[in-house]
Formats: sequence, structure tokens, C-alpha cells
Amino acid sequence: MKVITYSLRLSFTTALILLAAWLEPTGSARPGAGTHRPKSVVSRVGLSFVASLAKGAVSRDEPITLKLTLTNNTKKEILVIESNPLADYKIDVRDQRGTPVPPTPEGRDLLFRSRWFGRRVSVTIAPGENKTDTFQVNKIYAMTDPGSYAITASRRALRQVGKPWIELRSNEVKVTVGR
Repeated sequence: MKVITYSLRLSFTTALILLAAWLEPTGSARPGAGTHRPKSVVSRVGLSFVASLAKGAVSRDEPITLKLTLTNNTKKEILVIESNPLADYKIDVRDQRGTPVPPTPEGRDLLFRSRWFGRRVSVTIAPGENKTDTFQVNKIYAMTDPGSYAITASRRALRQVGKPWIELRSNEVKVTVGR
């Protein structure tokens, strides 16, 4: 029987975690639905999570700015954890065939760093208030080929301490990238 030392197990576990983070899929989306205009997405728990784009059509080198707004429509405070915006949200980008779009080299680095570096702060969102974050999506994902792209996002929120976290999914927005 072989004896595995603590440091060897720690090294192996760290390598597995890094590999899993690198291979983690970006999520899932329903290709073919939605437009670039925001639709009100109110979940059964009284929270709305809306994605919108600054423009529905852009040229190849123009920034694609995604705005994500979480609104508390309940009568109680909710909690979200903030660390790094790229770690707080899962952004799913799909091309017109429904295939996930890979990260850019810079995006791969940003996504990797977001999982390992940053703070962890509980943020309270009062009833009627919202929290908004923006992303330059084509800096993170390779959206250089002309065509249509569908974008959705998700994040977790806590309605009540002691209850399970809930996963919120945004509406789908579409952007067309020209030549």
C-alpha cells in the first residue's frame, strides 16, 4: 500500500481544480429567441434580471457593451456576493448556429484570474433598488466573425439567510456583427 503525502494530495487537488476551471462550459442558452431590446424578466421570486445592449448592430471592431441589471421587486432585502464581476456572472455567448463562442486570449486570462483573485463582499439590495454591471463582451469572447450572436447571463442571489441560493437567468439579447 502506497502512502500519499499531504503535499502530494494538495498539489493533485489544486491541479484538478485548475483544470476544471479551465474546462468549465459557459452555460446554456436558447438560440434563436429575443432581440437586443431588454425584456422584463421577473422570476417567480420577485426579482428581475435584465440584459440589454447599447447597440443591436455593430461593426467588427466596435465594442459590444452588455448591461446587466438585477432589480429587487420584493418587500425584503436580498443579498448578492460580489467578488469580481466576471466571477459573479456567468455570461453565455452563442453564434448564429447556437455554438458557444470561445474566449479571446485576453478573455481566457481575465476569466481565469476572476476565479482566483478578488474580494468576497455581501451586498444588500433593498426593496425597489437595483444593481447594474456592464461588460465589453467582445473583449472577453471572440465575436469577430460577421453574424448574429445571442447573449444570456446568470448569477446567484440569496432571498433569505438560511435558505438556498437561487440562480437567476437573464433574458436573451442579440447583436449583429458586421464587416
